[in-house]
Amino acid sequence: MLPTAAPPSHFAENLRRCRVWRRHSQAELAARAGISAKYVGELERDERHPTLPVVERLAGALEVDVAVLVGDPASRASSKAELRAAIAAEVARLDTTELRKVLRMLKLLADHEGTTRPPDSRFGVAGATG
Repeated sequence: MLPTAAPPSHFAENLRRCRVWRRHSQAELAARAGISAKYVGELERDERHPTLPVVERLAGALEVDVAVLVGDPASRASSKAELRAAIAAEVARLDTTELRKVLRMLKLLADHEGTTRPPDSRFGVAGATG
């Protein structure tokens, strides 16, 4: 049976929490991320939903990983099946371009598994080093 409602979004709450933690106004965050202050307000009120590139820019402007903005802090998937289901739910919302980025990131993560060297900027997310 198909779900009748979209899963809850934690993005709006996480965005506001990170912005306040960084002591940025909506206008300051908007300028740093290259978007409008009005759009930041709409995102924080959960009136609009950003694309992956906008989430990446906001994460960069806030100096946090994308996962901090999109993750559910209360969610703690523990089994392999739960993890696969959580990943499938997130991936189902992505367009083709975003799916290609995710695949590239997964391949890079697999290449770096077990190394102590940090991944480089090919990940395209905040916190990556090069």
